[in-house]
Amino acid sequence: MAAKRLTRKEMVQEDAIRKTLTETSGWIIRNLKYILVAAGLIILIALVTLAWTTYQESRDAAAQIAFSDALEKFHAPVDEEDQTDPAQDPNALDQQTKYRYTTAQERFEESLKAFRTVADEYSGFWLGEMSRYYAGLSLIELEMIEEAKQELQMAVDDSSGTDVKNMARNALAQLAVAEGNHEQAVELYEQIVTDPSAALPVDLALMRLARNLEVTGNLEEALTRYRQITSEHAGSATATAAQNEVRRLESILGREALPEEAPTDTESEELES
Repeated sequence: MAAKRLTRKEMVQEDAIRKTLTETSGWIIRNLKYILVAAGLIILIALVTLAWTTYQESRDAAAQIAFSDALEKFHAPVDEEDQTDPAQDPNALDQQTKYRYTTAQERFEESLKAFRTVADEYSGFWLGEMSRYYAGLSLIELEMIEEAKQELQMAVDDSSGTDVKNMARNALAQLAVAEGNHEQAVELYEQIVTDPSAALPVDLALMRLARNLEVTGNLEEALTRYRQITSEHAGSATATAAQNEVRRLESILGREALPEEAPTDTESEELES
């Protein structure tokens, strides 16, 4: 059987394909060096990325272990506080932990060292930032208040996450209240309300802000904050408590609740005149 003869069109197409393949292979041969270099760079980048990811994952795991260990020290039982007789308590074995201390001071000294180590070794990690906050709490328990303030302020300044910042701000605000510095407490709670997070509910921060405003004598602003709770967090237990505070302050200030936009009768008469 005779072979099929190609038409002129098919011959032109075949020549075009052959020409393209020849040109492509020629380009590859001429640029082989650059292709190999580019391929090598891609492989190198992939290996570096994999190594960095593996390193970060190992650092995350190490940070979690170190933080958990420090937290266990922070919550460890103290013999002087625990008078349970293991022989009479069937659950005593289940309640045993890795650490146990003879005094509360010993417990918090150990937790302080552990949290500071985690904070230093894993700075930039969320658990490192959280460790700075817990180091501040440990110092509070040790009654080293000035050092606690410095540690907590570092947690506020250096943390990238709002949660840690607001937890530290709340602890600083509580220290300020204990010292009678309600103006500073107001400033800190204002920061929390302005930059809220799940660590401290906004309605709770608003309630504490309003109460400290009252102590400083700023009843008008306190009333505004209480009203803010009732309007923005209606139905919550905090809103119920805030409504009671609204009535009390309105009684003190000698007026009834009015929408902020609505002028009083006197103000309306003055506007009309």
